Amino acid sequence: MQLPKLSKRFQNGTVKNFLIIALISAFLPGYSQNQLTGKITDAKSGESLPGATIYIINTSLGNISDLNGDFKLNTGKYKQFTIFVSYIGYQTIQKKIDLEKTKFISIKLQEKTTQLNEVTVTSNKDKIWKRNFKKFRKAFLGNSAFAKNCQILNPWVLEFSKDGTALKASASEILEIKNNSLGYKVYYLLNDFTLDVNQLSFGGKSSFLEMDTTSSLIRERWKNNRKKAFYGSRNHFFQALLADKLEEEGFEIFESRQTADHFVATKRLSRKSILSSTEDGSNQVVFKNFLNVVYRKASLPEAYLDDPMFALRESKSENLTLPKQKFVRNNLNNNFGYVNENVSQSSLLYLRTSSITLDKSGLLSSDVYLNEFGYWAWLRVGDMIPANYVPDDLNLTIENTPEPEVIEETPTKKEFILSNLLIPIDEIKSGGVSKDAIPAISSPKYLSIDQVDFLRTDDLVISVTYSGVTKAYPIKILNFHEIVNEQNYLVTYCPLCYSGVIFDNKVDGNSLKFGVSGLLYFSDILMYDFKTNSLWSQLESKAISGDLSGKALDIIPSFMSTWSAWKKRYPDGLVLSTDTGHEREYNTNPYQEYESNDATMFPISKESGLMAKKDLVLGITINNESRAYPIKILKKRVFVQDSLGGKSISIKYDPNTKSAEVQDAERNAVPATVLYWFAWYAFNSDTSIFKE
Repeated sequence: MQLPKLSKRFQNGTVKNFLIIALISAFLPGYSQNQLTGKITDAKSGESLPGATIYIINTSLGNISDLNGDFKLNTGKYKQFTIFVSYIGYQTIQKKIDLEKTKFISIKLQEKTTQLNEVTVTSNKDKIWKRNFKKFRKAFLGNSAFAKNCQILNPWVLEFSKDGTALKASASEILEIKNNSLGYKVYYLLNDFTLDVNQLSFGGKSSFLEMDTTSSLIRERWKNNRKKAFYGSRNHFFQALLADKLEEEGFEIFESRQTADHFVATKRLSRKSILSSTEDGSNQVVFKNFLNVVYRKASLPEAYLDDPMFALRESKSENLTLPKQKFVRNNLNNNFGYVNENVSQSSLLYLRTSSITLDKSGLLSSDVYLNEFGYWAWLRVGDMIPANYVPDDLNLTIENTPEPEVIEETPTKKEFILSNLLIPIDEIKSGGVSKDAIPAISSPKYLSIDQVDFLRTDDLVISVTYSGVTKAYPIKILNFHEIVNEQNYLVTYCPLCYSGVIFDNKVDGNSLKFGVSGLLYFSDILMYDFKTNSLWSQLESKAISGDLSGKALDIIPSFMSTWSAWKKRYPDGLVLSTDTGHEREYNTNPYQEYESNDATMFPISKESGLMAKKDLVLGITINNESRAYPIKILKKRVFVQDSLGGKSISIKYDPNTKSAEVQDAERNAVPATVLYWFAWYAFNSDTSIFKE
């Protein structure tokens, strides 16, 4: 085929960009009344980027930018969705789209700071790589009949490493998977992959292209297999949930909790008990403990029951009449689920946040907040189908959930009356969770270093020394709680801003305790104090509403460090325990996908293009003068001397321990915060930037 003459930048993409060219003919979307248009350019030069891929997450809806960088994306029934945009040599980004607000978007891609080396394909991959790839393939694709008929077309882009007993995988390019059972080519952008002795976790972004064939028999087989993959799947469950047809479609749901060696089914649930409407008309799914989903219309396949990695144990129930069930444990993934005496398909879901959102079109906002156990966990990439796939014999109409409560004239957000408000009410956003849904830790427990077995070498902790005692607060715990109330000080962490700040908790001589409001200001956590219900901004360091509006909290110097470095430096230090009184999967990162791209979860009205949104900076304010020190510069300089707010300061950054510490001329610690650039700029728009 004769390709049109392309721009110099596109020609320099070499062979790798032919993958993108090949997608042009495959993404031939049909007519749709919903359409997004846009233009994709280089953020620095403004030059158009032809051949960039745009797709709706987890669907077969996508397209390619033309020679002018323009694109048209027919979005089917979807009006609210998240798109991912990728281009070789550039950072992949994601953006939330609401077609009711915008139908055109300008996308500026940031070039990667370090270009990946070309991969040389050889027939003599070393034995260790082959052994690791075999483990990866089985864990990544799965063990089902469909998975066995899948092929990873470009395995050479994979690289493997070891972290203790854990196998980690990364990919220099998008993985191409050919699924000969379902008739899809799956393009999977792998964000992370970790396979340990008893745990598997991986995540990424996928798009689907329908394969073509001249054989009517193969087409019919693909059609039937897609139906088999859909019915009983998580996609099917969520569509039945929205349509209020769980029972008709064969689903039953139960609340279950985990004990030492089995699960206990405690309550039969209804649609109404787990689904509600949000302020923007989307649907919020909320449940406690584990949600056990049983699909009665299909049995578990023999391959599942015969899998040597699974063992059956008896399950129990409390105050609930259930069919006789057995408890299933996946020894590879530590996955659990129920099956009844007829071995119906059974799975469990666990929320790694307080809620998840299904938008008006039925799309799940993000898979990153869900853990799957049981049958659904056994099904992996080899059984994936597009979220927009619907069998031709299925007729489900999304039913309306109750309308969100109308806000009265008195400015109220959730449970808070916003009197004495210091910021625009429109800038206060709901984080999708209610008051205290993210529970603060108010009775913290601690371990000595030799008692800690849940932290890995590179896990990050926030360190603070108070009254001669040094304590470490692991980020993997703070991700789920955000606030720790100590007797004399307050530990806060905002995962959306990557900001950890320690405060003296005394206001007007009185110690206060704080909770998580569920509200955000510029994507930053808004706390509230238990005494007056006033709202407090972490990065403003003060109350922004309520009786204490305008009161400030004093910052206590702290720093972030890797666990391995911290325990060597403070052998007598104490570490916050996972015994928090709450059941959470502390060894998982609910923000892993969020951290892997440059998109914010909520719109920010104050933005600066001087750096990428999620570039890390060290933010320092002295005498009302603010400055951002890019971490990528500090990595090179290690030691920096500067003058800020009329004071001399020195900054020591250790790239190995990922710690940044600031002192004044008298060697006193100076409060400083490592955080995302977008967050620092939003609260310090008059900031300067330290230059090399």
